[in-house]
Amino acid sequence: MAPLFYSRMDFLTMVVSMMVCISIGSFPGMIVSAAGIYSALELPPLSPPAILFPIVWILIYASIGIVLWKMHREGAESQFYILFGIQMVTNIIWVPIFFLIGDMFLAAADIIVLWISVFAMLRYVDDFGDRLVFYLLATYLLWLTYALYLNIGVILLN
Repeated sequence: MAPLFYSRMDFLTMVVSMMVCISIGSFPGMIVSAAGIYSALELPPLSPPAILFPIVWILIYASIGIVLWKMHREGAESQFYILFGIQMVTNIIWVPIFFLIGDMFLAAADIIVLWISVFAMLRYVDDFGDRLVFYLLATYLLWLTYALYLNIGVILLN
């Protein structure tokens, strides 16, 4: 089994990858005020308090950064980077679609495309045999399934 870090530079590369993903992923939430809109919606059962979303998403974006770093280190091919890009773009545009444009149906479609791209990444990384990357993506996929439930619940209740 390979060591987690080969050098101090390897560790720093991981931290930079995490910070870039957190920064890019958090940007829409910083420019769109969602708390007021969220509290005005009729929410489905098992809806979390609004404060939970930024905490979970920071952890997810940090995990995505680790996935990117590890897969780059493992020699991922262009297919992985295309899937990674699709999931980042669809993830980032969900907030403006849902809260700025207010199109909950398009937001749900966006989550479905996001879910498919993360599932495809999960299948891709499974071939590499890296359990950490697999579990990080599986956790992300579970959260996206929950997010889709919430999105569809909001559509049905509002």
